[in-house]
Amino acid sequence: MRVLILLKHLEAYLDGLEHRFNNRKNKFLFRDTLLKLVKAEKLPYRELMEAA
Repeated sequence: MRVLILLKHLEAYLDGLEHRFNNRKNKFLFRDTLLKLVKAEKLPYRELMEAA
């Protein structure tokens, strides 16, 4: 499997890999992730685009 990752996205990609590795034995990973997403503060689109 080959993946092309731009340097500006590398940190986010590695964070995702780390999260999956650290939670590989969590039987409730989907539920836990979904709960975090539901409880998180809203992020306006404009702020999201400014951070990019």
